[in-house]
Amino acid sequence: MRLGFVALSVSVVSLVTVAAPANASSIYKQCSAGGDELNTTVYYSSNGSYWFVESNSFNLSDNTAQHNNVYMRLRNNGGANTYWAFTSGDDVHGGQSYQYAVNENVPKSGSPYMKTNAIFDQSGSDPNCSTYAYM
Repeated sequence: MRLGFVALSVSVVSLVTVAAPANASSIYKQCSAGGDELNTTVYYSSNGSYWFVESNSFNLSDNTAQHNNVYMRLRNNGGANTYWAFTSGDDVHGGQSYQYAVNENVPKSGSPYMKTNAIFDQSGSDPNCSTYAYM
């Protein structure tokens, strides 16, 4: 009786799964000043007792200037807590869309919001406006 041997090859494949947020949401807000407009969209999802804020996008419409300014703040508790901040240089071009990764958790308690402020480059004084996207 002859015994045969079979070579068995086993491969181990590592799989990484990324769960898509069950309740992905976005909030669109706009404001205007001096004939220019700021349009913002905040992308976020529920993460237990937190909101996970993925990103904030904006564009400045009705504006062709190349020296606008924008700042963004992820806050709660009436602005007492800041979880993420961005301040541009004097180089935001009107008419272009921008999107910035935030990737921060903010507690659902305390009325969290993303504030986005634009200072529109115009001759004379520069008008500004702010959007408040409450999650």
